[in-house]
Amino acid sequence: MNEKDWKLLALLKEELNISKVARQLYFSQPALSSRIKLIEKELGCKIIERHRTGITFTEMGETVTSYAIDALKNLEKLKDDLNNSSGELSGTLKIGCSNSIGELFLPKIFKNFKALYPKIDLSVISVFNDNIYKDLLSSKIHIALIRGNYPWDGIKVFLYDDPYCVVNASPFTLDSLPTMPGIFFSAEKQFKNEVDNWWVNTFDCDPIVSMNVGSLNVGAEMVENGLGYSILTSSRLHDKPHLYSIKLELNGKILKRETWLYLSKSAEKNNAARCFLNYLKNDYLKEQKNVPL
Repeated sequence: MNEKDWKLLALLKEELNISKVARQLYFSQPALSSRIKLIEKELGCKIIERHRTGITFTEMGETVTSYAIDALKNLEKLKDDLNNSSGELSGTLKIGCSNSIGELFLPKIFKNFKALYPKIDLSVISVFNDNIYKDLLSSKIHIALIRGNYPWDGIKVFLYDDPYCVVNASPFTLDSLPTMPGIFFSAEKQFKNEVDNWWVNTFDCDPIVSMNVGSLNVGAEMVENGLGYSILTSSRLHDKPHLYSIKLELNGKILKRETWLYLSKSAEKNNAARCFLNYLKNDYLKEQKNVPL
């Protein structure tokens, strides 16, 4: 077994589904199944049992996978310790973020950061905020850039906020929303909860849900094509100034979606992670009156 096999087993333990793991590792499903059989042959034991709904681990498989997960953690710690002890900052910094943050917030930051620290490699995982939070809790990433104020007793830094707004292709009033078709983003629990809370405190009826979408970008495109209104964040309108928008207010205050940086517990002594955190706090954020999102 090698590091790739450890990662394979760790992912299998998390997903309990060969097809999902194959997609994440860019394997074909037959190739992944063959690799699992080779590992079983090498170790002389059966690791998993296949079922119609997924897989389960055998008793020996649980032992092997526990070893693989510990080995990955120890290898990561070894790399961090070696990088921390070297004279020049180096190593790989794993950052989790949403697609919108990856598209609009990180490129300029990475450009300037890489100019200062060329030997630090940056690895970005772009998924939904809820999934980033799970990766943070399991220490799969060093730093999480998350839209939303999630529970965290470690180090976290407020980055910026982004007003919620109702967006439509033609002029409208908030009073007219209950009679208009709505396009709703429901892929993230915290976003949905905040929008739902605003609605029930503003109207005494349910919205007309004409469509659910899994991306704010998709929602903006649907609005642009006249399919209904949507509740987005202002950053989604940076390239659509022709759309009409009204900011959401509740109890006299504009509702805003916060974005925070979270430092993984396992990365608190990682020099590259601390360096990135300090760069954002001391250099980038001080230069920005409003973060361009």
